[in-house]
Formats: sequence, structure tokens, C-alpha cells
Amino acid sequence: MINAELCEANRVIELDADGNVSSDDYCHEWMDEGPFGAGTNAYLVQSWVREDRLVLVPNWMYWEAGDYNINRHTVSIVTEASTRLLAFTDGEVDFGSINIEDLVNFCDNLEDKPNVQSKDGYICTYRETFTTTLSAFNLHPKVLDAGEDNTDPGSNSSLVLNHDCDGDGTNDCNVMETAALREAISYAFDYETHRRETYDNSLAPQYGPIPTGFLFAETQYEVFTYDIAGAEQILEEAGFIRQYDCSSLTHGEAPTVVAEADRDGTECRLPNILRVMANEGNDYRIAMAGQLEEALGTIGVATSGDAKPWPEYLTMYYTRTWDIRFSGWAPDYLDPDNYWSPFAGGHSIGGDAYGTGYENADVNAALLIGRTSQDNAEREQAYIDAFAAWQTDPNMIIIGQYNGVGVKHDDICSPDWVAIGSAHWFDYDKLPEVDGQLVGSCD
Repeated sequence: MINAELCEANRVIELDADGNVSSDDYCHEWMDEGPFGAGTNAYLVQSWVREDRLVLVPNWMYWEAGDYNINRHTVSIVTEASTRLLAFTDGEVDFGSINIEDLVNFCDNLEDKPNVQSKDGYICTYRETFTTTLSAFNLHPKVLDAGEDNTDPGSNSSLVLNHDCDGDGTNDCNVMETAALREAISYAFDYETHRRETYDNSLAPQYGPIPTGFLFAETQYEVFTYDIAGAEQILEEAGFIRQYDCSSLTHGEAPTVVAEADRDGTECRLPNILRVMANEGNDYRIAMAGQLEEALGTIGVATSGDAKPWPEYLTMYYTRTWDIRFSGWAPDYLDPDNYWSPFAGGHSIGGDAYGTGYENADVNAALLIGRTSQDNAEREQAYIDAFAAWQTDPNMIIIGQYNGVGVKHDDICSPDWVAIGSAHWFDYDKLPEVDGQLVGSCD
């Protein structure tokens, strides 16, 4: 534990109606109030500024030998791709998030990515990863309450109830709870164009939560493709007909229904506008969100969305004031359930890392078998069953897994092995420079 007294002071304790006490073990807000130097592993936190910069220095009790060449890591959040490119080109930073289209400045033979070549002064490396690109659906979207701050993650918000799920004539749920709508949205996404063009062939197909190359990946197969006519038919058959005055739509208020005799086919199908989230600085997510919004618009589904700065993006996430959110998944996991449960497992079984509010009893039951069984045949069947239930009731668009090229300056040495998800800072080294010349090499 980083700071036992501070953690205890911030512990969340709940008392239920029967007087039972429960408490969590999470160290709430330790980074906000903890002392500098918090950390007991490879690095200590020297300083940090929320959503801006983190400075780490080695914990010499961890390294012991004292011959480590990097004595400070500065990690900065920079949303503008052009700013990141300039900082890397000028040598202000050693490596970072460089857009695919900018790799030509540092790498050759990019048309054959597995055999990419490095230009002088740089090291370009192709790697296949289990990093997944996806877009999550929020089944229980909200709107901010009047007067609330859209940059404050603690802002109050209220559920948008705009659909009659139980058929009693009263709106008791949100349209996003209907499987048909989420299925239609999944068919409105242009998978191949984004894999091939948006990501310049750096995104391999992934058809379900399990990445290609993982155990039991063969339990999944391609279901969703770009089929805008099919998406519209699904909406029509589910009763989402063109009936609302599009100009009357908001994020949470009641719409104007156009009289049947006055409808001309330009009306909207849903009672509210769907909010599509992407974060500033990620041009690929922005492009994918834009395509999906445009496609949905052609079939009568109104959307809104632009690239959000991190404070607003996080506020929308924590207050659940979003409907569709583009994101990713890049942990260093090695078991299929470490993808299935966070992606599509319900909160009731410890899943739903994306806060979709999704609970599918058949999926949950299958995943519980998959995560606990020691029989491979039984596990395989469990994931087959989970996929069969999920594909008719999807809670996200699974787009692909990243296989691409990374670049760094030639004085930065990484280990021979490649982390599955993202770079581990303590696995990198930096060559010393004497009289303007590097000493040693990364070979």
C-alpha cells in the first residue's frame, strides 16, 4: 500500500438497510493527495500534473546496481499530432505516439511493414500486438443536470428514458437497451475501410473479444460487416420508423412526432440524438466516429459529436453522458477471459470495464464456465456459446487489433521481447553520449 493512513482516510464504507457494513480496498485519490515519492516499485513519482505531465525517477532500492542510464522519465500528454511530431523530430522526446502517415519521415519500406527499414538516426520496428480497437455502446445513457459543469467528472446527471421496453405504454428504458438498435449500429460501421485506409493496413481483423493468435480465437467468426441497407432494415423491423421531427431532437428532451399524413421520409427514427465520443489527438478515432455518424445519418439516426479534450471526455465517461464511445484495450493479458469479461461480461460477474451497463445472462453464464473450467473442450464450448449470444446482442463494435510500426531514436534500446500491450518504461535503456558520439549500440 502506498500510504496506509491516507488510503484508510479515503476508504469508501457503505452501510446497507440491515446495518451490514462493506468497504473497498481501493486507495481513493492517493495520487491527488499522496506525498511525492509515492511508489514502491521501479520508479518513484517526483511530480505530476493531472492530464498534463508525469515525472518519474528511479527507485534505487529497486535497481540496486546503480548503472542504469535513464535517471528520469517525463511522460507528457499532448493531444495535437503535429506537436508530437515536431517534438519527436527535434529530439525533444525520445519516442511517442506518431501518426501512421508521419512514419515516412523516419522509416522506409512501409509498404511491406513486417520488413520495415529505419532511416539514419531512428529505429523502426514492426510488431504484432493484442491491442484492440473498439467502440462501446452505453445502454443507460444520461444527460447532465441543469447547471452542471461539463468538465467536472463529479457532475450530476440523470437517465434518459425514451423507450417503452416492457410494453406498458410508459417509457421505462433507453433505446440503447434494445439489441436491434445496437445491431444496426454495428452494421453501419465501415470495418474494412478503416482497417485498410484509416489505419493504413495496420489494423488486422478481429471478430470478437478474443484477439487473433490467442487461445480459442477460432470460436469467433466474422458477423458484422458494413451493410447500411441491412442496418436500416433492422431498424424498420424493430419499429424504429421515421416519425420524429429531426429539428426537434435533443439529447434528453421529448421529441415532436410528425403526423403520419405529413411524413415525407426525411424524419428521424430515434427520439433523441446519439452522442458519439472520440478524444482530441487521436485522428483515427475521430475519423471512425465521423464515418459512423455520417452513415447513421443516412438512415435516419441523428447523432452529434466532435473531438473532446480530455477533461470533457472524462466527464462524459464518468457521468455516462454518451451513447457511443471510441476507445481501445491494451493490457498485457494472456488469457481469453481477460478480454471477454472486461468487454462483454456484466458488472455482476466482475466485467464491463467500459461501463456499458450490459448484462446478458447467457454471456455471463458462459464466461463463468470459461474462466473457471480446467477442461479445454469445455472452455472452448463456453466461448462458442458466449459469442453466439453476444453477436445477436452486441454491446460494442470490435474493429481490429493493431499490427504496426513503432519508431524511436536510435539511442533508445528496448528489450528483445515485445510487450503485448504498450511499452513498459523500465524495460528501456538509453545509450550514453560522449563527445557527441553514442557509446555502444542497441544491437
